Amino acid sequence: MKIGIFGGTFNPIHKGHLALINRMIERLALDRLILMPAAVPPHKDAGEVLPAADRVAMCRLAVAGDARVLVSTLEIERGGKSYTVDTLHDLKGVYPDDELILLVGSDMFYTLTEWHCAGELLRMVRIAAIARESDELSHLFEQRDRLNAMGARTEVVVAEPVVVSSTEIREHPEHEGLPEAVEQYIEQNGLYGRPRRIPVDLDELTGRLRAALSRGRYTHTINVASAALRLAKLHDGDGELAYLAGLLHDICKEFSKDEMLNLLADSDIIKDPVFLASGRIWHGFAAAIYIQRELSILNTQIIEAVRYHTTGRGGMSLLEEIVYLADLTSADRRYPGVEALRATAERSIPEAMLESLRFILGDLAKNGRPVTCDTLKAYNRYALLTKEAPRQA
Repeated sequence: MKIGIFGGTFNPIHKGHLALINRMIERLALDRLILMPAAVPPHKDAGEVLPAADRVAMCRLAVAGDARVLVSTLEIERGGKSYTVDTLHDLKGVYPDDELILLVGSDMFYTLTEWHCAGELLRMVRIAAIARESDELSHLFEQRDRLNAMGARTEVVVAEPVVVSSTEIREHPEHEGLPEAVEQYIEQNGLYGRPRRIPVDLDELTGRLRAALSRGRYTHTINVASAALRLAKLHDGDGELAYLAGLLHDICKEFSKDEMLNLLADSDIIKDPVFLASGRIWHGFAAAIYIQRELSILNTQIIEAVRYHTTGRGGMSLLEEIVYLADLTSADRRYPGVEALRATAERSIPEAMLESLRFILGDLAKNGRPVTCDTLKAYNRYALLTKEAPRQA
């Protein structure tokens, strides 16, 4: 199999990148192209680059539905400065029997001998330089010959230019060079200095929920949204996000197990035996995917609050905490101790989180149910915050 490797900052990915991907796949007869967002590119000021999670999310949205393209988080997970030679070593381990082709722009092609461990890099992989201007071909061919004389395997591939600049896109919000889904992601998350806007018609959404959920579940959903809004106001949270996440948190609660597993089919979470044995928590993870696919909700804070509203996790945001607690303290809840938990949640989020997690862990133990690592890590975090001896995660 021939695999192209296309790395970059992708800050953000745009239509020019997509056009280039299509042309390189065609002209190099690639079976697959790996899109590799960098963690901290060595030549970039980290302060100018969006967090990795945002850039990866935009890449995935941009190539969604194209089975030829895989977005890899290898460099993100490794962290630190991203050196191509390290990435290639890792990929060789994953694809030992495949031909790897590194795709580089013409500017990078001229500086290859200055890269980190350049000699090793030139020996280990085939390199394709992307020529975007016809008047630079002669210089690129000269550089190709120089590198090949050193034992490298390089070639020059002509790709007509699609003039789109990431810098221009960042500086001019009205720019038309973005794929629609990426444009929506930037808008809904308020990136690059744009005002955040989440295009949700609340009347339409509540009507959809009323039609899709049982009467009791719908009542609970509205109560959770109201409780989340109240907690957000008390603790300087974002009321708009809290209310929306509350409305969406149980949207998949009444799906069948098969429907939820179908939504989760491409998620690594289903490889976790504890998760698979804990059917009661599936709906949050399924809903995080459903609201993106079916409702075009791309705000990451809402998505994560919906995903972790049953399990919690070690590094919860304020919004995640608010939705988690709103679900446990909504007006329809009647279990013993709920009034005390409501009062604690109004006074102190960390104390309420610890109290609720202690209750959840006790209930799971009493009923012989497994505990996810996310829930244990959440307990440890709030135990430490409130100076109570933590359990081991």
